[in-house]
Amino acid sequence: MKLSLKVVCLGAALLWTVAAGASVLKDFMRQWEQRAQDYTQQRAPLEQRTQQSAETAVRSIQASAPSAPEALNEALGDTRQLSYLYGRYQTLWALREHMEKKPSMAVSEMWLQSQVEGIRAKIAASDAAEQDLRRSVPGRDLPLIQWVGAVERLAQDRGYSEGATAELTLINENLRSYYAARAEEHERAVRLRTTLLAGLAMVLSQQQNQMRELGVGSVGGPGRERAFGTPPGASTLCPDGTYVSGACHMTPKGTYVGD
Repeated sequence: MKLSLKVVCLGAALLWTVAAGASVLKDFMRQWEQRAQDYTQQRAPLEQRTQQSAETAVRSIQASAPSAPEALNEALGDTRQLSYLYGRYQTLWALREHMEKKPSMAVSEMWLQSQVEGIRAKIAASDAAEQDLRRSVPGRDLPLIQWVGAVERLAQDRGYSEGATAELTLINENLRSYYAARAEEHERAVRLRTTLLAGLAMVLSQQQNQMRELGVGSVGGPGRERAFGTPPGASTLCPDGTYVSGACHMTPKGTYVGD
């Protein structure tokens, strides 16, 4: 007995479900790739603007121009935005590398926690740098330009941490959706597999019944000739496996004939 159409269809559906589960990761990877491209496109003009505003601030400070505070404020704002973008991009890149290994949910939880701890450590380092900076006096402890440079580095660190935090918040939601989709596909596969196995068990049971009927029919009862293709009227099984009518008689050639 061949497998029923239902069982074959269930098997095909199960294979489709497994493939669909693999495509879930590809869908999310495409989203992350698009986000990375967006960040890359924003980076070039922002880098140029940040460099220009920093140069303007340095010239203003060196010249003791009245516009120096405003120029420095603009430069620090641009530095913060650029570092924010770097923080988002680098965190997203780390996620892509992590997901290429197709990790389990537990492994991704550990990865997320390590990212959070990394941000906390960077914030703590920035806090310490800021305290040192506040205890110093520009022009006395450090030349003014060096002191401003230290403020700029602090703005960079703070901006990077802000960007990493924002990106990790989004990643946290992305991974929740990803593993929820994975769980749904897994549950669907389990249900299909259960139904498929039940169908296979039913088919195997039917096949066993048919084979038993075939075996029993071959040794007695009507229809045994049809079961083994016995010629009409041949009812005796000879030692060489042939059926003859009446008794078996061996010929000089070693074959058997009937009465």
